[in-house]
Amino acid sequence: MINLKRSADRREYILKETARYACMDVELVEAVDGYRLLPEETERLFDVKRFTYRYKRHPYPGEVGCTLSHQECYRRLLNSDEEVALILEDDIVFLKPELVDAVMTECCEMLKKEKGGVFIYSLLSVSSTRGRDMGNGYSMYRVWFGLGTYVYLIHRNVAKKLLTDFPSVLADDYQYMNLKGIKVYGLFPLFSTGDSMGTDIQQGKQDIEYVTDIPVRYRLQNFFRGGCRRLLLLLHILSVR
Repeated sequence: MINLKRSADRREYILKETARYACMDVELVEAVDGYRLLPEETERLFDVKRFTYRYKRHPYPGEVGCTLSHQECYRRLLNSDEEVALILEDDIVFLKPELVDAVMTECCEMLKKEKGGVFIYSLLSVSSTRGRDMGNGYSMYRVWFGLGTYVYLIHRNVAKKLLTDFPSVLADDYQYMNLKGIKVYGLFPLFSTGDSMGTDIQQGKQDIEYVTDIPVRYRLQNFFRGGCRRLLLLLHILSVR
């Protein structure tokens, strides 16, 4: 469970919340506070230039801290004997708390069987057109775009793959994961909600610094990513939700 050291109220909330569920054995992970990183620390830990070329803007400190925090969770998973980990941020709210244990257990077993994958419980903005009925009014879909990293399951093989690249992407860039061959799954309708460190990330968004001087190599990569998404939507393989 990811928590900023200075956010004692959120820490108290999430520990009380997770204590309700038998499937959760909580390990606290101190979040990286992107707003307290010196510029040279950010450059050492995060590829700001590659981020700007990919997203055509500069990263917010909260986004840098969020990505680095989740990567620390991946390292802890690889240093453990566990096959799958549930990663939560400290403001998670489950909309169907009575289903949490059963749903988490079923999805965890699925990832173990597949020996890979990510299962998110946040908003699915672009996902497969067809889903699989999971019961209780929920269906499972393959996810291309989703919003938030406040709660998800991840297999250790995926954690290992995501740690091979130097940090340069948003923690919830599920398109990036798909293009790396990682299967991302999600539930619809919405199973949980949260701020996803949004309070910190939102600061300064009125001062977005867009980047236009992008090398041809990255322009082509961006064109390819957009083309893949548009083609899958055109073929009705993906749908906007």
